[in-house]
Amino acid sequence: MIRPLALILADEFESRDLLWPLIRECQQSFNIKVLAPQFLKKFHQEYSDPQPIIFFANPNLRYPNPQEIFNFHQKSPNFPLCFSTTGEIVSFNPKQIEVLDDGRLSPKNQLNCFTNVKVQRILPPIDPVTIIVRIHRRKIYLELTLRSLLFSLGARANQVYILLALSDPTPEIEMIAQDFLQKHPKSDAIKITPNSYLGTGKAALLWAQYNQKELKKVVLFEDDFILPAVAKDLYPD
Repeated sequence: MIRPLALILADEFESRDLLWPLIRECQQSFNIKVLAPQFLKKFHQEYSDPQPIIFFANPNLRYPNPQEIFNFHQKSPNFPLCFSTTGEIVSFNPKQIEVLDDGRLSPKNQLNCFTNVKVQRILPPIDPVTIIVRIHRRKIYLELTLRSLLFSLGARANQVYILLALSDPTPEIEMIAQDFLQKHPKSDAIKITPNSYLGTGKAALLWAQYNQKELKKVVLFEDDFILPAVAKDLYPD
């Protein structure tokens, strides 16, 4: 009998620190196919084995027991797709699905199965980074910027050092900064008077250097740099 297949979608930009451990984990029980997402439809058109395929839409996904998923799906071949408890596709029957032009897997019938598989998402290792937010007197912009920044950082929000540089702030701006620091104690805020205008970023860097903060990598934000909601989909890590 042909060994079952584990299909991992990954392009050249994926973290190898996530991809290689997943390959090693799966290769004991499965043949491994690593495929760029744009080639999924062509792969499906040419694939002839009717066995279910264990599916990893991203190398950061981990399943407790892929072999158990395969065994279950093999005994229930009429299910086009098997989903995790949180809705990720963990396996599919290649004869019961179609791959749409946008890469989505579309079932040929509505007998999809939701399993009790709990997916774990592994975060890739990152170098320490400092984010400096230059803040002036724009309350609504500041609130939106901090909200979008935290949304884009996701689970890493409490791992990244954030420095708020307040240039001649109003009482409202100071209150927003204080509230932010209470929720994110790893962060700092400095108050610069009088208004430092374009020198705010330099003043913040000098303060961070003097106080021996990590400055290996620095990202400078303005208080009107608002990330769109799709940023987390485009740049999930």
